[in-house]
Amino acid sequence: MPQRMRRPRWWSVLLLALCAFPALSAGQGSYELASKVSSRNHVSGGAVLGLTPRSSRRLLQTSEEKVFPFCRCTDYQCGSSPYTVSATSVPITPSPPNGTRVTLTVLASGSNSTAECYGILAGSLSRIAILTSAVCQGSVTNVRINGGPLGAGQTPLFKTYGSQAEIKFNALNFNLASSIGSTITFDLTGPCDTWEEFIGPMFYYTFGESNANQCCPVCGTPPPPPPNSP
Repeated sequence: MPQRMRRPRWWSVLLLALCAFPALSAGQGSYELASKVSSRNHVSGGAVLGLTPRSSRRLLQTSEEKVFPFCRCTDYQCGSSPYTVSATSVPITPSPPNGTRVTLTVLASGSNSTAECYGILAGSLSRIAILTSAVCQGSVTNVRINGGPLGAGQTPLFKTYGSQAEIKFNALNFNLASSIGSTITFDLTGPCDTWEEFIGPMFYYTFGESNANQCCPVCGTPPPPPPNSP
């Protein structure tokens, strides 16, 4: 007489189902943790505070970047940039309207870094971005590069991230030889009509070699705060 097959008990089916998804559960947990860590920390020399460059890269691969420069890159270190930026501002005359004319000047950093991004940015500087506030949207007008009108693709992009924002000056088409001494000028009017209102207490800026976001060194005046003590 053939032997009857026994039906699997409900608890054994449940156990098999739970064992089938450990990787998914672990992945979700690491993503949530990375998001919380990223949103809690600030940027120090381009790295997430409290993390080594290697661990911050792992974090950025699993979460959205919530701090300036708001994108995933392989190098955020200011020392990896061949450039720095100086800023000067003067009141717009005649007045009214009230406002400020800002001049950004690209200078050589003098770092002579051996980092890969140093060489990449020396060959191609496509973008400079500045950290600002979301309330300053619409303040930037009359942008000129090296005193001339904007070319194709050079219209500045103002993008908000909650209460923060950045303004990107794109398609600069600079390299190390052509960028030193180059200027970006613009007027500030409207909600943030002074340089101090536009940048807040610190002037943070970043560079990019292209829209690929491989190199995003973050620099600041005064420098970003050091990591918290362990």
